Amino acid sequence: MIPFWRRSSFGTICAALVAGVMAGCNLQPPFQTPVGPTPTLSQLAGSWGGRFDAGRAVDHCWGLEWTATQDVTNATGRLRIGGVGAGVTFNPVVGTMTATPSGSGFTLALTVPPGATSNPACSMTGTGTVSAGRSPESPETIMVGKVTLEWTAACSGFLYRTSINTHSGDFLLVKDDRAHPGC
Repeated sequence: MIPFWRRSSFGTICAALVAGVMAGCNLQPPFQTPVGPTPTLSQLAGSWGGRFDAGRAVDHCWGLEWTATQDVTNATGRLRIGGVGAGVTFNPVVGTMTATPSGSGFTLALTVPPGATSNPACSMTGTGTVSAGRSPESPETIMVGKVTLEWTAACSGFLYRTSINTHSGDFLLVKDDRAHPGC
């Protein structure tokens, strides 16, 4: 029989090892939840920068820049998507993004039309819901949430390296900021 002190030490070591591995795998959400009131549509107008991170499973991360104007029902504007992740390099593609108020956040619609890339058959649509407010770490206004991008098969090998065309991931935009370079 194993002495009690050896069993508890082994259990403590195993628990510490598991906790360390889980922390190293980044199982925490990559972006913190915004605090404070949700911005109004007029507060969305302006320049935003951030990223879309599809995670390590597909190893894709794209930099984002959004220039928004506001009308009565939504904020919409030019969206630039550029490669910043491991092995993802290409000239930015340009489309549009629209944010429509929904509950305590916004519903997003993203589009890259055919012909926006060097392959005229490549296009993308995306949807998601984000929370918006002040960053808990700074006075910046942020949008954070889950977004799914659906690329046509013609984009494979050009905008990403896998045959998977649907990419769900974490979305972050920061008001008055340029695209975050790291993922």
